[in-house]
Amino acid sequence: MTEHSPAASPTRTDPASIRAVFSGIASRYDLANHLLSGGLDFYWRSVAARTVGAWGPRRVLDLATGSGDLALAIEKQCPAAEVVGADFCEPMLDRARAKGLRNTVVADGTALPFADASFDAVTVAFGLRNMADYPRAISEMARVLHPGGHLLILDFSLPTRPLCGRRTASTCTGSYRG
Repeated sequence: MTEHSPAASPTRTDPASIRAVFSGIASRYDLANHLLSGGLDFYWRSVAARTVGAWGPRRVLDLATGSGDLALAIEKQCPAAEVVGADFCEPMLDRARAKGLRNTVVADGTALPFADASFDAVTVAFGLRNMADYPRAISEMARVLHPGGHLLILDFSLPTRPLCGRRTASTCTGSYRG
């Protein structure tokens, strides 16, 4: 079994520092994602959007939406659904809006400003690792999901003990049962 570690960051537990980092890199964020993933982020987002589309949601929250790439891909897959892109970094939301994401909300993943059971699906791509409190963020995602709703987390990390020194990837899908 391969073990993974969260992104190493001395500021990971300080939301103000995290926000400052993302504010500073907003204009280069997409390029950084493409480079860090070896270009695989395009494929991963496509698979994620198709997966969400297969669920047939009416209302989707894309948390830590960043520049909006996953939210926009979900909008294409689910044209009848309301897709909300939420991020706690306004400059990242500015990038998402510039790409055409219409429904955006400034929100911290550890204290979501939405009613209980208000979404059929919640997604977070490359964002959970940057949240100050993982358990609280996941609890918030579960809180805003309808019972039987779906949670999709897309991320990558460096294995702490890689198999034969190679990069590995794993896929896990499931449904939240509230």
